[in-house]
Amino acid sequence: MQTFALVVTSIALGLFGAVRCIEGDLYVGFAALAAAAIGIRVAPGLWPLQPDTSGRLGTAAGFLLVAAALVFFRFYRIVPPGLWGDDALNGLLAFDVLDGRIDSPFALVSHAHSRFHALTNYAIAASFSLLGADLVSLRVPGTIAGCVAGVALYGIARRTFGETTAVFAGLLFASSPMQIIHSKNLTQVVLGLMFQCVGIYALLRGIDQRSKAWLATSSAALAATVYTYHAAKLAPFAAIPLLLAALWRSRIGLRSLLPAVATLVVCLLPAMVSFAREPQALLGRAQAVSIVDEIRASGSIDPLLMSTAKTLGIFHVAQGPKYDWFGPGDDPALTPLTAALVGPGLIAALAGWRRSRHLLLLWWFAVGLAPAILSTDAPRVYRALHASPPLFIWAAMPLAAMWQSRVARVPLRFVAVALVAAGLLFDFNYYFHRSYTHPRMRWMVGERILETARIARDAGAGRIGYLMSPTFGARHESVRLLSRMWNLDIRDATSLHFALNDAAVAEGGAVFLTTPRSHGALDYIGAWLDTPTPTARYDPKPHTWWNGSHWPYQAPALRPQPVAAGLIVERDEIEAHRSSRARLPLTVTCRTHYAVTERRDPVPFYNFFSNTFEKPSRCRWDGWLRVPGPAAAAIRMVSDPPMELRFDGEKVARQSQLAPGTHRVSISMMQSRRRVRLQLFWKLADKPEALIPQTAWRARQRSSTAPADITAPSLRSE
Repeated sequence: MQTFALVVTSIALGLFGAVRCIEGDLYVGFAALAAAAIGIRVAPGLWPLQPDTSGRLGTAAGFLLVAAALVFFRFYRIVPPGLWGDDALNGLLAFDVLDGRIDSPFALVSHAHSRFHALTNYAIAASFSLLGADLVSLRVPGTIAGCVAGVALYGIARRTFGETTAVFAGLLFASSPMQIIHSKNLTQVVLGLMFQCVGIYALLRGIDQRSKAWLATSSAALAATVYTYHAAKLAPFAAIPLLLAALWRSRIGLRSLLPAVATLVVCLLPAMVSFAREPQALLGRAQAVSIVDEIRASGSIDPLLMSTAKTLGIFHVAQGPKYDWFGPGDDPALTPLTAALVGPGLIAALAGWRRSRHLLLLWWFAVGLAPAILSTDAPRVYRALHASPPLFIWAAMPLAAMWQSRVARVPLRFVAVALVAAGLLFDFNYYFHRSYTHPRMRWMVGERILETARIARDAGAGRIGYLMSPTFGARHESVRLLSRMWNLDIRDATSLHFALNDAAVAEGGAVFLTTPRSHGALDYIGAWLDTPTPTARYDPKPHTWWNGSHWPYQAPALRPQPVAAGLIVERDEIEAHRSSRARLPLTVTCRTHYAVTERRDPVPFYNFFSNTFEKPSRCRWDGWLRVPGPAAAAIRMVSDPPMELRFDGEKVARQSQLAPGTHRVSISMMQSRRRVRLQLFWKLADKPEALIPQTAWRARQRSSTAPADITAPSLRSE
């Protein structure tokens, strides 16, 4: 039982180390991980791991188990909480394919900051054609690619380390949140990973069987990575050690490679032609994010060393604290079980590096890390995703060694199965509960955009949606894609004045849409129109387990306001109130370089993404504010650009006390702008701070005693 006790103790120590790394105690964490790896490696009767049939799982049963896990973890709740901009761009480009504006999968298309080939968009367009254009069909190509990559990884592990290692590696890969998230959120990256895994599997099979067809298939798959994400363009180099080792040992001859070389040239020809015509498509983004400039500026290799440390820390420490696209960024890419088990496999690979199977994994890992290490803003996990497959094989090796152990086989097999089952359960809850309900992730992946569009869709056909958000406009790629998918008419609202006076209203009415920091607009519109309470969408309560209890991770606070809200109004409701100037108490006088205009507004509230004015303007707001008693109100103004606030003609600070009663209020812009941000809050006695309601404002009352600077605003051009 010495082996059993040592293995169990080492695994417990490894889990402890993984959790300490997550919590930021790196010295203790990595020391515990190293001690655990050594403990498992020196356990008597456990090593070396032989890729033979002794103690192996059934071939068909193992493959079906891995395939079932891959399908379940990728198709269950296939639509994430939001719609990230890159996914939306892929969908829009897929529509361009269907509309005939893109006529080749090898055409270069603009995608955010990059120029990619349209191969990925053809896959999404095919999904749209077969399943209809929706959020599910948008995710299907990446989800299928993730499943194929997992099957190929199973095949690679089976041919290099045996069936038992393959099954465990396939299961760890299948449930990995890092892999699931990329399958649903970044199709280019996961397609590149799929082509790489398929290419390496085909190469292994071609070498083993001396098959020219499999070698040619490998060339085609590896060449296809060039047509996906930037980091994937290095992916074919991962196969070099395997190919050289096969040639060195005369397992294949140069003549047998001729069809593979010809296939590679043919498959790369469109890429070579497109990059020759447009070199910046290949080099532009790489140069923009290269770490070389930072190295030159610092005069040392410190930026490279820091980038290397942060990139290596992606898997055990943090995948990217500034970026929460793929789950909470301050969590590592590997969950604790996989992180704890990687060490023994890595030690085995380093010890046996002269053997082609170990050299393949080590070189594959290094090539996959290179794009992330050599680029800025490390750590970014999607740039290192191509380094991840070897990690799952290394993590599977100690499990396979326990399964094949020559001593204490039965209890060690029980431990191996229990660990994998616990890992599947942990990963399921981590991704579908912790990540799906985490406010930072939901914000980063654009949940508010998706929920805003859903409110517009649920409001019914024939309505115009007016977007009143401070962080995105109607031209945002996600809004455009959802509008195309769901046949929505969403437009920008520039101000409350525009919404209440100038906005076109369809026969079916309108729906006013807001997101955090602009929900006050709906309160004002609702008060003006006497409209019922708006529809609101809230975040779910953050949790990491299906019943709401927490793992020992820090639980984020729940945001106190809706992520999206909408106010549905009928056409006759708006038309009936547009003639009521009594409900528009503020006079707004604006000067451009060409003219002075005057209009009426309900309240001084401007917090929208789109430009407030067509031309740069310098404005002044005049009205009367009634403060209820018995105590003074604390007034706070938030504005951009800086503005001057006056009460009863006297200039006051942005935060001031105002006594009960009715007061003249004047707000003047200090600069000419097209986009204006302006909000006024008050805090009454024993009440929380809130936007000043519309009922507190009164129309400007001219009198002989009113100061001239209040009744006749002076707007000087700059």
